[in-house]
Amino acid sequence: MIYIVLAWFLTVATAVALGGHILRAIRLHLEGWQALIYRFLLGSAALVLITFCLASLGLIQKGTIYAIAIVAIASSWRNWPTLPKPQFHWSAIPFSIYAIFYLTHAMAPEHSPDGMSYHLGLVARYYREHGFVWFPTNMYAFLSQGMEMLFLFAYSMGRHSAAALIHFTFLLALPILLATTAGRTGWLAGLTVFLLPVVGIDGISAYNDVALAVTLFATWQASAKWRETQDKAWITVAATLAGFAIAIKFTGVIAILFLPPTLR
Repeated sequence: MIYIVLAWFLTVATAVALGGHILRAIRLHLEGWQALIYRFLLGSAALVLITFCLASLGLIQKGTIYAIAIVAIASSWRNWPTLPKPQFHWSAIPFSIYAIFYLTHAMAPEHSPDGMSYHLGLVARYYREHGFVWFPTNMYAFLSQGMEMLFLFAYSMGRHSAAALIHFTFLLALPILLATTAGRTGWLAGLTVFLLPVVGIDGISAYNDVALAVTLFATWQASAKWRETQDKAWITVAATLAGFAIAIKFTGVIAILFLPPTLR
């Protein structure tokens, strides 16, 4: 269990650290929960690219993964976002109960049909072979595998349950992201989705649907922010997240519809 939690923490922290570098590079200043969520999403896109390059070069090794995580986290140690002090609201009670309930199931051995068969089936093979291998007998190997790259990073340290916890992190981010858009109304809307059984089952499994939904909404939100502020940094955010959405799943191509007209 220690390795599962450690792999979860290191993968998420690495993504947040990389996302912080991206936000500083494009000179976009965010605060509070919004900063944390966008750091995680942008950093996840960057981590997908890094893991893809490692797999292409046959460098998927536990030592390599640990080294990247340590360097990324250490490079951003002094630049972590400052979160606002939490204010109690009755909705925190069901959220906390379900979050703990979801967490315990996400940490259990992966038993979802698609998670066992191809999401982590491919990841396990990539890890054993230290990178990509020719796999012409499996049609799923020809699908976009953005989330699988995140799973591979976590799997290298904590195996199957660590990968499921990465998708669970996107589930946790869903109501928070909605709250950054519409305040308490958005939070309650996100909480309603969070409590739905079908969303919970998907979010605690090594799937990619919840991650795609969160990324698509963040793409739309970034485009809306650009229209509101005319800050070109938001265009970079929207374009990056749109690409990440397509990498997660082919149906993520609808993210193009959310982009500013200048990028279409």
